[in-house]
Amino acid sequence: MKYNTRTRASSMKTRKRTKRNLAVASFLLVALALWLGGCGTKASSSLEVLMPGKEESANVQQGASSEDTIHINHPTLSEGTNSVTDTASHPASPDASHSPQKGTVAASGSTNGSTASGATGTNGGTGGKSQGGGSTTGTSVTNSTYTNKPSSTPASSPAPASKPDKEQKLVALTFDDGPDGRYTPAILDILKKKGVKATFFVVGVQVKKDPEVLQRIVDEGHEIGNHTTHHKDLTKLTKSQIWEEITTTDKLIQDVVGFAPNRVRAPYGAVNSTVKQLMKEKGRELVSWNVDTRDWAGTSVAVMKRNISEHTKPGGIILMHSFGGKGIKNTVDMLPDVIDSLHKKGYTFVTIDEMP
Repeated sequence: MKYNTRTRASSMKTRKRTKRNLAVASFLLVALALWLGGCGTKASSSLEVLMPGKEESANVQQGASSEDTIHINHPTLSEGTNSVTDTASHPASPDASHSPQKGTVAASGSTNGSTASGATGTNGGTGGKSQGGGSTTGTSVTNSTYTNKPSSTPASSPAPASKPDKEQKLVALTFDDGPDGRYTPAILDILKKKGVKATFFVVGVQVKKDPEVLQRIVDEGHEIGNHTTHHKDLTKLTKSQIWEEITTTDKLIQDVVGFAPNRVRAPYGAVNSTVKQLMKEKGRELVSWNVDTRDWAGTSVAVMKRNISEHTKPGGIILMHSFGGKGIKNTVDMLPDVIDSLHKKGYTFVTIDEMP
């Protein structure tokens, strides 16, 4: 009996110890599971912070292959432009300033109303954005007529029926970087309602993405120009690379509307002797601007309206965008008032092709 009692007591102690060990083990397992779950959440949160979300970007067109990606990263303006400074910030860029640098040429535009485009001068080479109100001086790109066009030159765009009177106060609205399916149609709606024709300098990858919008631009009587295929700084490319940017866009445009434009606007307005000489050899016309709205930087409607009002002169070429970021909504919002204001001042709206 004593042996059985001791055996039973020992067995009961063993069972209690086993239960206690199982309870401790269960508790540890639960604690470990909770701890691992917490770490997983933190790790997930950290990854979400490190990895960018699918936000709308002004610099990269989503859903395109690597070779069809457009980087429209407009750098900040250099000092000495006629654009009113806005508080909107913009990421720094290794590219040239949005306005051409000193010693480069742009085209079409001077503040005295002439079209001495492509002028190289001491005003910073801003394609007509003269600091002292005078016209730029230098070699003309736009006003030259080139007869030795290569046989591969595509059919040119239709010429306007007639040129406006030189005595009129003329102004050209220009829109870069489109077409797109959001802002370009909104701009076209406004222009149609106001009975105004404009010039759209289109980017090849955008033409490929929204060909029907390009067709609408032409159908509604607006002029189109070549703004390269991938919006690259042409001054950083070789001659063959520059020409490929132009001719690839020529083909994309021609496949949609049946012709390719003769006019070219260099991204950022950045040109050098290589770009100028190549365009001259190929019979192409460089076009710049003399009023920069800086809409790409998210400039406010009020600041852009004041800038246009203060700096637009007869023969003015106003730079805006129809694609390139959320800030372009401000362009859509201000456009009706700008058209009405310039109309009241006696301006006639023309395309670049209609400039005397």
